[in-house]
Amino acid sequence: MYIVLFILGFILLLIFVFKLVIAKHKAETPSLKTWLLFLVAIILTVLAFFTIPDKYKISDDKETSKTTTSVTKSASSNTIEKLKGSINDALLKNLEQDQGFATGKLDANGNKLPQGQSSTPSASFAWSLAVNKMEYYDAGVSAVKVYLTQDAIDKLSTQDVYQVAKSAQGMIASTLLSDVSNNDKEQKLINNQFNLDDSTKLLPYVSLANANGDELVHTSLFTHQFKQKDFDK
Repeated sequence: MYIVLFILGFILLLIFVFKLVIAKHKAETPSLKTWLLFLVAIILTVLAFFTIPDKYKISDDKETSKTTTSVTKSASSNTIEKLKGSINDALLKNLEQDQGFATGKLDANGNKLPQGQSSTPSASFAWSLAVNKMEYYDAGVSAVKVYLTQDAIDKLSTQDVYQVAKSAQGMIASTLLSDVSNNDKEQKLINNQFNLDDSTKLLPYVSLANANGDELVHTSLFTHQFKQKDFDK
């Protein structure tokens, strides 16, 4: 319907212009009928505009939706930036605790033993001694970079490094799920940003690097799993 109205309005407008040119050529004043043609052409054009189907008017809504999505992502990014310090602090605390268990410097409750005392070193936490530090890492997605010690790179087999990587990832997951957020809203944000869900088995994306931060291997972008074959390269 709106197309018909546009066409009629356009045709009447052309007729009006034609009659206006003829009247000017003859040095005559345009007749009332000529001006009525112009008025009708304008009315038909306006009616055509108001009868355009809604499906052709959603571009603004799309832009609004894009803008809203962009703002939401930006807000999430800003919040993650604010949580970055808490994430790094929690990772450092838990890494040092695991290293304490591995060296026998902590008791079973994680408390530091008095000078000169030690407990039996725990083999379950020996992997932590191969790690220098861990920190939040923006890899295009929220991730954690694990820095190996030079000693680990020089002396451990590829199989050992693979096990260190998996153990480190498990500790990181536990930290992100329980030791960073102060409320449900922050925890939901962390889960979303790190894709901690069933598809990733609640494991974060992890990049394994040397002491200088150069990446050696990383988990799959989709499953967040380390592949042992990547360690053999």
